[in-house]
Amino acid sequence: MKASAGSPHRDRLVRFTHPTLLVSAIVVFAASSLRACPFCTPLAAPLAERREAADVAGLAELVSVDDAIARLKLRHLAKGAAPLAVDTVLELPAKELAIPRDAKPGSLWLVFGTKSATDDVPTKQTAAVAAGLDWSAEPVNETVYGYFVRAPGLRVPSAERLRYYARYLEHAEPLVGSDVYNEFGLAPLDVVAKVVDELPLAKMRDWLVDPAVPGGRKGFYGVALGLATDEQDRAANRKLLESLVDQAGTAGDGPAAKPGSDFRAGFDGALGGLLLLTGVDGLDRIEKRILDNPRAAEGDARHAVAALRFAHEYVPGIPRERLAGALARVLSRPGFAATAITDLARWQAWDELPAVVACYREQGGPADDDVAAAVRYAVIGYLSACPSAKAKARLAALRREDPAGVAAAERLLGQGFGPSALPRRAEP
Repeated sequence: MKASAGSPHRDRLVRFTHPTLLVSAIVVFAASSLRACPFCTPLAAPLAERREAADVAGLAELVSVDDAIARLKLRHLAKGAAPLAVDTVLELPAKELAIPRDAKPGSLWLVFGTKSATDDVPTKQTAAVAAGLDWSAEPVNETVYGYFVRAPGLRVPSAERLRYYARYLEHAEPLVGSDVYNEFGLAPLDVVAKVVDELPLAKMRDWLVDPAVPGGRKGFYGVALGLATDEQDRAANRKLLESLVDQAGTAGDGPAAKPGSDFRAGFDGALGGLLLLTGVDGLDRIEKRILDNPRAAEGDARHAVAALRFAHEYVPGIPRERLAGALARVLSRPGFAATAITDLARWQAWDELPAVVACYREQGGPADDDVAAAVRYAVIGYLSACPSAKAKARLAALRREDPAGVAAAERLLGQGFGPSALPRRAEP
């Protein structure tokens, strides 16, 4: 799923008392340029996009295949170009199409032909050379091909396209299931919000915790649950998402206690969904169960940080200073401080200055340690970007205490790397 970048309107903090207002706000705050959602991992271009880019797309039946050549007869053209037509036999490189030697004659393949990127166009345009096109193929059956043919084109409004794909989520045919996920994974968040009432939210709750569902899809399901508008769905979604948060570091209190799993597929999206759904209440829960919990798994903490970044951009109901305070709670965790400090500088969270400065020594470690160097660099970047007199005084003190380390950081920052390259905001 893509999410829209921040808007100047984000400075107006909004508290939502009704789910419809939340979805409306997402549409407003997602009105500018788009970027990929951190919780979604589309793995390939959707089939409709490949169809749009191709010169020829259609259904072909395998006639024969050997180590070099696959012979396929076109049975149907979803998109065609002369001189190719139905019943044309294509002779294509088997290895390039990844058609195995033991593929059965009569098996069906979805084929795409695109004009070659090279100038090596055959002088004789025949079916044997497939009209000088570059080809790719996917094994299919009639069900998959029917889905492909009916899939709306890219010129159809995005919300209307998603309504078509919603009915195929987690389809039994693997190619359909993965393609539908790719469509939703690339869709803007505001568009998903428009069609949320047509998503199978009850099934998505099950999929989110089903080990058989591919983990890469669960981040989307978590966020989508957070967009729900129906009160019953919202209550059920909240119960599930809160239960997932409560599982962090709950292995017991004895000496043999172990933290929760270090990786939970889609947990970052589930946390983002909870923040969309419950705002500050969800943030309080995440702080208590994960950020303030020394027994919480590092993987859970990383997912929580990703959810905070998401909320800073796309959950206008949570005050920015609360999100900054939550993020500052990971500054004491080894390996988290440098990136968290950089985020705080980007967020212009200058109230966290004392906690950030403390990291220069507390997270410092040996001078040749890479993690320590990254932390010191981030601290100097934060202080350089902060407009307050206190920041200038602390930076001057660090120059006296560690002239070589500060100078090295400032050289990099002077080249435009890091927080100091961000525009400064006048101190209130």
